[in-house]
Amino acid sequence: MTTDIADILVRHDRAEPAFGPNAVSICGCGNDWPCDAYRAATEAQRLVAALAAISAYHAQTSGSGYTAHGWGGMESVCEVCGTADEYGQEWPCHTRQLAAAALKEKP
Repeated sequence: MTTDIADILVRHDRAEPAFGPNAVSICGCGNDWPCDAYRAATEAQRLVAALAAISAYHAQTSGSGYTAHGWGGMESVCEVCGTADEYGQEWPCHTRQLAAAALKEKP
C-alpha cells in the first residue's frame, strides 16, 4: 500500500514550480498543483503512519488476568489495554487487530 502511495506522490509532484504572486504550479498530471490525487495520497500517507504507530503502541508483553480458566498468569497481553499485572487483555488486542487489518499485516 505504501508503495502505491509513493508512486502517486512521485507522479503527481510539481512538474513546473510557480514563482510570483499570481503564479500557479502545475502538477505532473497537468492540473493545478496540488491536485486531488496528490492531496489524497498525502492524507493516505498520514493515515498509514498513524495506524502503524497505533499498532506499535499496542505491543505484546506477559502479565496476569482473567481467562476462560479463571485468574492467573498470561503469556501474551497488550501493554496498553487493561493493566498487565492484574487485568491483562489478551494480545493481540482488538485495537492491534484492527490496525493490523487496515495495514494488511499480521497482528
